[in-house]
Amino acid sequence: MLRLEIGEEPTSIEDNLPGAQLFAIKVEHDHFVDIIQFLNIGMAPSEYTMKQKKELVVKGTDFSSIARHLCNMGPDEILRRYILEYERQIILTKAHEGATGGH
Repeated sequence: MLRLEIGEEPTSIEDNLPGAQLFAIKVEHDHFVDIIQFLNIGMAPSEYTMKQKKELVVKGTDFSSIARHLCNMGPDEILRRYILEYERQIILTKAHEGATGGH
């Protein structure tokens, strides 16, 4: 059960997955912002047509929101966190700091 489902305040995803490793980064298009918003607050963008809202609901079924991050479990049972363009450099910097001991 997700923390968000039971009303518990989310923490960083890294706290929830202490043995997690960064294998690769693939930047997804910003249209994932709409899926993140839909999963977190249950609302589609107000400018969406009824058809776009239905498509968003269908797309959203493949994903979960964990600590407000868009994730899905791949067929290989690896949990993937989808990132947006602005997050890429932050994640790479943190990953490299961890690999070098912060130096």
